[in-house]
Amino acid sequence: LEYRGGDNISFLWDRIEHQMIDRVLLGKPFIQSRIKNFQFANEMENSVLDALKRFIPQEDLATLYQEKILSELGSLQAVRKLRDDVDVAIGFLSATCKTFLQMDGKMLLVSYMKNTMRLPADAVHVFGSNQASTVSQVVQLHHIFSLRQLLNDKLTNSGRFSSESFEKVEEQYKQKLSEEQRRNLQKMKLNFLPGELDVLLSTWKTFISHRLCGEYQTFKPNHTLKQYLQVSLNNDWFNKHFTEVDLRLAHCVDAYITLKNGEQ
Repeated sequence: LEYRGGDNISFLWDRIEHQMIDRVLLGKPFIQSRIKNFQFANEMENSVLDALKRFIPQEDLATLYQEKILSELGSLQAVRKLRDDVDVAIGFLSATCKTFLQMDGKMLLVSYMKNTMRLPADAVHVFGSNQASTVSQVVQLHHIFSLRQLLNDKLTNSGRFSSESFEKVEEQYKQKLSEEQRRNLQKMKLNFLPGELDVLLSTWKTFISHRLCGEYQTFKPNHTLKQYLQVSLNNDWFNKHFTEVDLRLAHCVDAYITLKNGEQ
């Protein structure tokens, strides 16, 4: 080969790639991944799911199993964690299923997560410490969409709250807002970005559930609500946008419901 001699140069890319893999990666330990929920936005409901269905035909979970799964999960927090794990699995399946012309839809979801995704047991809420759960023993890859729909429906149906959701809360914290307070609260709601509002409502609900129920309640109804929420939300956007500084604990539940559901 002479410089500027006009000869063609060709490379054996596959051999070079394998040589690089052998020299750089061979003998190196695997990275221990801590994987969180994939953010698919709207495409999770469209192209990602549609593409995956073509490789793994889906079936519905039996109603009996659906009821048992929700019963075993118990809390909405557990439902949300499992839904997040299912989204991670769907993300991996959609990214890799084209590599395998035939994916065994009867593989247990738990087995896929442990053996293919290589997730440690303590990082997967599908089984965690309860390997005898219905999800661990029954749910297969061809049930994954049915499981995700079940969990999403549970979270959606629990998204709206009424006073019955807080039946254990002391009555002294359930006084109704005045019409003026309700209007002011709705105006204040417009100050928050969607993500900020989600954080506020989650913190607010946790405060109600953990601090205003039965033997745990130690707060006077005439105390201001903002001073308690500030303990967990002492940041710029909360201090700036939470303008109802005179809102009292006596109205805590009704104010939360108003902010969560809109005009009652």
